[in-house]
Amino acid sequence: MLKISESVDIKATPETVFAVVSDIPGRAHLRPNIEVIRVEQESEGATGKGTVFYSRIKREGRLLTYRIRITKFQLFRKIEYISDTDPPFKVMIVIKKTRRGTRLIRKEEMEITPQMVMASESKEDGSPFKASQEFGELLLMTEPINEYMTMRDAYLKKMEHSLKKELRAWLIKIKEYIETGELQKT
Repeated sequence: MLKISESVDIKATPETVFAVVSDIPGRAHLRPNIEVIRVEQESEGATGKGTVFYSRIKREGRLLTYRIRITKFQLFRKIEYISDTDPPFKVMIVIKKTRRGTRLIRKEEMEITPQMVMASESKEDGSPFKASQEFGELLLMTEPINEYMTMRDAYLKKMEHSLKKELRAWLIKIKEYIETGELQKT
């Protein structure tokens, strides 16, 4: 399981920070390295537990479509959601009041599958190989497990570094958006 966490301190009230991070369609444009095509609420009513959002984005030239469902919603304190992707990713956003404003914490979890590891390896060596579930399972039976674990560990380390960097950049964009007054202009 890949787990990452990043935080940023923002000179604003928890209510202000929560307003930005709970507006999932509104904050989508703040994500680095992502072209937002469409993000919208699919379920009726105010955002809260059970709310479903549809996202269609472009990342590194690939079109990605997924839904998220909010599983926990504590006003001005916490939002948790899970995706409908395979494997799913989980996100927890925590808001904590500090002496100088608010600490915004974002934690993400994702299961890393053999197919993800093998697809990554094929991209790096330039081979035309496309990982499939069957091939990944066959590889695990025929290749030494320690070779796979070495590849998996390298993939996890690379993914963790990349995702932490991207997450940090996103939190900084949210901080700048709130602190520079962009929030009041929209």
